[in-house]
Amino acid sequence: MARCFRERERAIYALALFCGFVAFCAYLKWQPFFARLWLPLFVTGAPLAAFFAPRRWMLQLAVVALLLNSAKPALLENWVRPLKGQRSVLRVSRDTQYFADMSQWNVNSSYLQTVDILARLRCETIGIDMTDLEIEYPLQALLRERKPGIAFLHTGVPNVSSRYRQPVAAVPCAVACLNCAGDEARLRLYGDFPVRIPAGRFIVFAREGLR
Repeated sequence: MARCFRERERAIYALALFCGFVAFCAYLKWQPFFARLWLPLFVTGAPLAAFFAPRRWMLQLAVVALLLNSAKPALLENWVRPLKGQRSVLRVSRDTQYFADMSQWNVNSSYLQTVDILARLRCETIGIDMTDLEIEYPLQALLRERKPGIAFLHTGVPNVSSRYRQPVAAVPCAVACLNCAGDEARLRLYGDFPVRIPAGRFIVFAREGLR
């Protein structure tokens, strides 16, 4: 009786895991950046995999060795943040690591210039227009190192998500428009900001000039 109960529990667990997999695939479109979101499914699937693992300790040890060896390239030779070598996370500063996987855009200096400009403004609510480049985190992280109390919201949102309430009620006194240099349609949205400051491929719109 107890054995049947345990087998039923395992079957329900496996079914729930499968349903989670199907729901994930149905709800989120596939893209490379979502690979990390599989982690909860892998973790919840580990007990089920352990149940079907070999019972002999030598075979178990062989499986563990195989898995550790398979993890070694991703851990030690990761092309973004490796553990060894000149680009090791133990040698490279955290600020530099924000740009480790952004070489294809070649906009590192634009982020740094924009952060410097925004840090010098008397402005505590920053709008971010990410229509032309969706990677906003480096800007937020670097700016909060210099101005911890600063708040962010999104501006110029062109899709249906614009109907949702912003996390900040205040009106932005400056806007960082990412990668919108030359995008006249984007630039026209911020005609009510009297100050326009170029920062490489980015543009900063402000109510007043730099301090």
